[in-house]
Amino acid sequence: MKLITNFYQIIAAFLDNIGGDLGHNLRARLYRLSGVKVGKGVKIDRFVLINQPYNITFEDGSGIGRGGVISAMEKLRIGKNTLIAPYCCIYDHDHNFPDMLSGYVVKKVDIGQNVWIGAHSIILKGVKIGDNSIIGAGSVVTKSIPPNSIAAGVPAKIIKKLK
Repeated sequence: MKLITNFYQIIAAFLDNIGGDLGHNLRARLYRLSGVKVGKGVKIDRFVLINQPYNITFEDGSGIGRGGVISAMEKLRIGKNTLIAPYCCIYDHDHNFPDMLSGYVVKKVDIGQNVWIGAHSIILKGVKIGDNSIIGAGSVVTKSIPPNSIAAGVPAKIIKKLK
């Protein structure tokens, strides 16, 4: 699997030079071939890095902006019509502290439908973001966010409930 992942990342680097709808479509097709479950109308912008692609699902109409990083050792789902702004990072794992060489702690990440994640945000393992929620730019989400919420900050906290 590692060889396949490295191979597709090399091809993805070449596709980073193609912008617009053509680039989005080519990258979506490439990631689909590498094992990502890619729905209809998914937009994957330039310079996105996807690790362990076979554990990731992009549902219809979702997308990730330039320079994003998604790494999933177990399972990571991005719901329908969810948009992830540029330079966001999403991880379903981290090191097993204090013995960091002994492996990883892994918990799935589930991002609901119609979610907006602001630029430079970080979503960490075990987080569930409910439908119709907004994550403010630069936030670090360490705990789950209920549906219809606006959350922001480091760590992210709910600042408003949406109706």
